[in-house]
Order: sequence, then C-alpha cells, then structure tokens
Amino acid sequence: MDQSIKENKLPLLLIFIGFLFELSFKIGGVDVLVDFIGYIILFVGLSLIDRNEKWIQISRIVVALLVLVSLFNLANSNFEFLPVLLYDRLAVSINLLLFVNLNLILYFFVIKGYISFFATLGVDKMMKRGKGIYRHLMISRLLYMGLSILWVYTSQFVETTFLAASLTPSMILISVYSLITQITFLYYLYKSYKLISI
Repeated sequence: MDQSIKENKLPLLLIFIGFLFELSFKIGGVDVLVDFIGYIILFVGLSLIDRNEKWIQISRIVVALLVLVSLFNLANSNFEFLPVLLYDRLAVSINLLLFVNLNLILYFFVIKGYISFFATLGVDKMMKRGKGIYRHLMISRLLYMGLSILWVYTSQFVETTFLAASLTPSMILISVYSLITQITFLYYLYKSYKLISI
C-alpha cells in the first residue's frame, strides 16, 4: 500500500470517532455524546490528513460551521430565549435546515474523499458502497427534516388533525431509517480505517 495513504490511519480513526458523536446516546436524560465535541474531533482528524485536496478543505469549513451552530444551540438551550411562537416554528425550522444541509454537505465531501482513497487503492467495492450510503443518508435526512418541520406547524392540532396524528408513526419509521443509515455510515468509516491500516 502507498505509504502516504497508510500515514492517514490516525486521521481516519479521528474522523470515525467524530461522526460517532452524532449518535444520540443519553444517560439520565443527558446526551453523553455532545455534538460539538464530535465536530472538534472531526475537525482535528480532517486537519491531520496528509493530502491537500478540495474535499478536505470544504469539509473543514463545514465542520467549523457545525461547531459554531451546535455551540450556539447549547448556549441558548435550543433557542429558548426566543418567544414561544418563534421557538415553535421559526427557530426549530432554521435549526433543522442548518444542521441537515450542513451535514449533507459534510457527508458528501467526506464520502467523496474516501472514494478517492479507494480509487487510489483500486477497491471498487468500497467506492460503490460509499455512493450508495450517501444516497440513503440524503433520503433519510431530507425526509426527517421535512416531517419535523411539518410536525412543528401541525403539532398544535395533533388531537384534531389526521395529518398531525399520522406524523407520529411516520416520524418513528424515519427515525429508525436514519439511525440505520447512520450506523451503516459509521461502519463504512470504520471499515475504511481498517483497510487503510492493513
């Protein structure tokens, strides 16, 4: 294996750990995998990669924005300083739009970068798998964002509106689908790390 690729073993491990923090894991109602810590680890991992490529530069910018957004949300308790009406509708919608779209951009460029690794190594299977995983990530995140925003605008009618009532099972299904795609993505990152380490 190309030694320059093998030297990126630690950065790829940090990228895997950084994305791991995106999972919601709560103990006593407290999320122990805080997003912004994961994004900082991710930023360090991307900064250590010994390749001057466009995907790394763009990914670092996106991660820096995600750090700022997640810190802002944490500091302001998810926009609770805003009036209730704005919190229920505007702030949650903006928050979802920012996070989902920034994450999709990040996923796209990270997977694109990994595909370039495997193109160098000639591992076609991992190249195809990366493209498929991104497709599922995009579908699951956009569905989740759309249904979440729809829920924000219909939740006050939850007892009287069929649309609002039907959103609950839909949200559960989309949440499960999102979790599966996230775990699949994490496995892809871990598998990539192991292949680079050989």
